[in-house]
Amino acid sequence: MSNINDFEIKNGVLKKYRGNGGDVVVPEGVKSIGNYAFSGCKSITSILIPEGATSIEGNSRFFWVGAFSECTGLTSIVLPKTLISIGAWAFYSCTSLTNIVIPDSVTDIGEYAFRDCICLADKDGFFIFKGMLLFNSESRTIKEIPGSITSIHKSVKNSFFNSLAIKDAPGDFVLRVFTLLNDSYYLKKLMAILTPSQIQGAAECMLSQLDDTDDAEMMDVFAKFIITFHVMLKDDTIKAIYRKMSAKASAEKAIKKMQKTGGLSEKLGAVAVGTAKPQKTSSKKPAIQKNSTASFLSKVKLTPTMVLENAKSFYSISSFPRIKYADGSGEADKGLIAWLLTAHETMNSDGDVVAEYGIGIRPEAAEAIAFLDKKSLQDALLALADENLGKSGRTKKMFLAYPICRYADEGTMEKLTKEAKTWRSSNSGNDAPPLLTFRKAALYSDTKSAMLFLDKYGDLYDYAKLRGMDAETLRDTVLSDVGLDAKGEKAYDLGSQLVIVKMNDDLTFTFTDIDGKVSKSLPKKGADEAMYEAAKTDFDNMKKAVKKIIKARANILFSDFLSGKETAADKWQKVYTQNPVLRKVASTLVWEQGGSTFTIAEKGLITSDGKEYVMSKAKVKVAHPMEMAKDDVTSWQKYFTRTGIKQAFMQVWEPVYNKEAIKPNRYAGCEIPFYYFKDKEKHGIYAPEYSYEYYDTTVTFDDSYMTAGPVYNSGFSIDMPYEIKNVSWKVFSRAFNHIIAYLDRITVSGRARKDDVSIADFLPDFTLAQITDLLKVAQEAEAVKSVAVILDYKNKNFPDFDPMEEFTLDLI
Repeated sequence: MSNINDFEIKNGVLKKYRGNGGDVVVPEGVKSIGNYAFSGCKSITSILIPEGATSIEGNSRFFWVGAFSECTGLTSIVLPKTLISIGAWAFYSCTSLTNIVIPDSVTDIGEYAFRDCICLADKDGFFIFKGMLLFNSESRTIKEIPGSITSIHKSVKNSFFNSLAIKDAPGDFVLRVFTLLNDSYYLKKLMAILTPSQIQGAAECMLSQLDDTDDAEMMDVFAKFIITFHVMLKDDTIKAIYRKMSAKASAEKAIKKMQKTGGLSEKLGAVAVGTAKPQKTSSKKPAIQKNSTASFLSKVKLTPTMVLENAKSFYSISSFPRIKYADGSGEADKGLIAWLLTAHETMNSDGDVVAEYGIGIRPEAAEAIAFLDKKSLQDALLALADENLGKSGRTKKMFLAYPICRYADEGTMEKLTKEAKTWRSSNSGNDAPPLLTFRKAALYSDTKSAMLFLDKYGDLYDYAKLRGMDAETLRDTVLSDVGLDAKGEKAYDLGSQLVIVKMNDDLTFTFTDIDGKVSKSLPKKGADEAMYEAAKTDFDNMKKAVKKIIKARANILFSDFLSGKETAADKWQKVYTQNPVLRKVASTLVWEQGGSTFTIAEKGLITSDGKEYVMSKAKVKVAHPMEMAKDDVTSWQKYFTRTGIKQAFMQVWEPVYNKEAIKPNRYAGCEIPFYYFKDKEKHGIYAPEYSYEYYDTTVTFDDSYMTAGPVYNSGFSIDMPYEIKNVSWKVFSRAFNHIIAYLDRITVSGRARKDDVSIADFLPDFTLAQITDLLKVAQEAEAVKSVAVILDYKNKNFPDFDPMEEFTLDLI
């Protein structure tokens, strides 16, 4: 039992418990359990908090600040009926806690308040309070969702989503998930994995539920579902849902949103009263001249005053860029410019500007643009972007991204997408209003730069859906086509001669003239000046596109390497043997089919000893050393060193670990700077967004239970030291194996710099590629002892390998 001397209490706040543990009774008069009051007290088994206490404190920045965080021996706690709030991380990692009753008086529960309280979840992994899911065990597969769950705490949404058995799930389950995870981040993830039949099934369940539902909030959810998936739904189902919603007063706002959604309004047709009908346009081009803007605007049933007011309302702008006419007759009237800025857009019920017109440019806009000087138009778009886009916060000016992206050519869009990368914020990340709006606007650009940009941010699904395609097909065809023939060549006519450009195995380019002379640049001597400039511009654009495509594809294949994703044999052949750019990337990797491994060479598919490989009908995947025979791995390593081919990423050079040899204290005492975790999501490592005003601290890892936290708390910096105290895993997967390889590389590098000869203990787990990199680190640091240890190990264990300075193309 506890006594009053065990507690440090100040002004009614229990600041710290200093007793011996066991059954603890908090003294009467305590109003609040303070930050880290019991944090880390593993000897406590039960706690009784007296009536009158109103809060249990915590801090969203630091998990160890939670009042009872990491009380791993705590099995039960009695909370008073006067309790109002439970702070963030309050019961974090109370892994033995089985008995807790949250009183109805509680109105506020902080982030991750019950994270890793694995014994609180019921047999299906749920812990619910007042209809809100507060905790679910991610190790449990969720096939059914209790009707008692009406909402999900934001700190639980990710683990909830990861636990869902979405594949082949029935329509009612899909609709239930959509209702509970009703935000853009999870909707995008759902859109990427749901099949058309599942979406149709969910819509049919919605149709049935509408007979018994008359809740305005639910009407908004249903409308959002139809708006999100209308391209994949049957028209009759959409119209039937619309009719039922139209009969309900609670659905008035939801109906308006549906009516204003481009593409959906056309599907609703006559059912949607007041829906705008497509305008009939004449194929005859109007002669838009300097003084005829008014007559043109009358053609589209608008006046100069109306278009100027529209532009001001949409974007809060009153001045317009200067754009010249192509015939040199002067500058276009600002009324025409204002119309072009609003021709494809409308405002939704929230006052946001959204695309009204589908893909492409309205015929009237195309007619107007035909009379404008192309360079002047693109210069104006860049000037508009520079002045108005990317500003912090949410302003109307950011919606100018829509017309800018619509009219931008390839060169302009390339500049814009480069700039847009800097518009993310520390608090909202890639969903910062300026960047998120630009991403939505880029969906309406037909440029390759827009496609590559959107693919990077996970928006290619939306881009493809607008065009009636799927993202993977778009990525494998349109996005990867740069005009090279099947041999990876392209001819340029320079007037005086025909030059062939060819992509090499190392992904560089060479030029060959009619005499067989090879050069690394386009030969200018004797060429027609205009034809040379056109060829050079085309080649420069192609080279840039190839570089982006290769990097994007390498990232996709790296993700497949970690996940073990399989592809049908016929599809794999079509994608990687017929497209010259993707074939080059594929030739840097080893592929596995039915237990056999192969790669692509100039003469076709081969095994590691150069013999022909004949494909079967079995599925193909990126091979992983974990699943390959040791001799096979060595053979492929020798193949790449012998041929001098650099891999797209460290594939056959990835070390393979024996899980029995991975001890919990593997990284104990290793201080790892925060920047080693930052922006490493593709490696399965997730560092928090941060700012100097607010930051979370916990770094998490795929397929593992382990986390990394700051060694000390004294303000944030990018090189702040972090420590991983306990190495443990959920699944010893490809992804987890890679995380250990990454952590080993950065921690052993640190030891090598300090000339710590204990690195010898880690070298048996290292591949030649890692050892070569480690040797460079030690040599640069002039760590003499480390250099000697590494060289000795390398010479003894890799004597018959051809030397290579670099093992990868550094694409990841």
